[in-house]
Amino acid sequence: MADRRMIHRKVVESDAFYGLPPTAQALYLHLTIAGDEDGFVNCASSIASRFKTGKTDLQTLVKKRFLLKFDEVYVIKHWRIGNSLKNDRKKPPAYPGLAAKIWIKSNRAYTDHPVEGCVTLLETKTGIRPESQMESKTESEWNPDGIQNGFPIRTEPNKNRIRTEPNRTPGGDFQKLLMEYPEARRGSEAQAEELFRVEITSEEAFGQAMENLTDWKRSEQWTKEGGRFIPYLANWLERGVWKTRPPDAGYKERRDLSEEELEAIRQTMAEDMEGW
Repeated sequence: MADRRMIHRKVVESDAFYGLPPTAQALYLHLTIAGDEDGFVNCASSIASRFKTGKTDLQTLVKKRFLLKFDEVYVIKHWRIGNSLKNDRKKPPAYPGLAAKIWIKSNRAYTDHPVEGCVTLLETKTGIRPESQMESKTESEWNPDGIQNGFPIRTEPNKNRIRTEPNRTPGGDFQKLLMEYPEARRGSEAQAEELFRVEITSEEAFGQAMENLTDWKRSEQWTKEGGRFIPYLANWLERGVWKTRPPDAGYKERRDLSEEELEAIRQTMAEDMEGW
């Protein structure tokens, strides 16, 4: 199991999270560290016992839907928003019976009830629908405490790996956007590509992002002080800055007129002055 875990700012900086007692917030962070690669925690009660109000805080996290409870196993609802594995490193679910009861919503959060158009965690990781998989094994064949021996897993190309061929998506070409972005501020290419797939969902959006990027690269904010104020590409995408133009975009367009256009303006101004 990996030692590093990610917590998305959209979760911990939400009003709902700030509305939790500080001890419940702290417990949530500890549980996140303890989660397996799917966000399952089988030692939540032990961790909660280290806090004076741990038992109450654990119940609060379940009540406020930051955790989903299945007997002694707790699942971090927003796990997949901040954590994901490369497709070539995924393992079978440690708790397939529970994975069959968890659906993944369009915003990547877990839910414990069916959602139209969404699939379960079990199907996502194995490619097998829960009902057909459950029929293929008797109750005694399931190992409730760990990974199932010989359990199949869906394998896919590693989408986080930068490819040598252009990465064509419905939103356009990530590699083209990446190459146009200031090299020193590209940051994590894997994280940027994941956000690109979420944010840029049409050819129109891709065209808008590329056009606005050109304006931002010429803007005063990005060109001053050696470009220290240029955000990392992942932040530029996630915060929706790609949808906007810099405040001085119009000024830049006027300043970047061709020499022929400037000469025509000079002649016009000179003719006007002669008439005075």
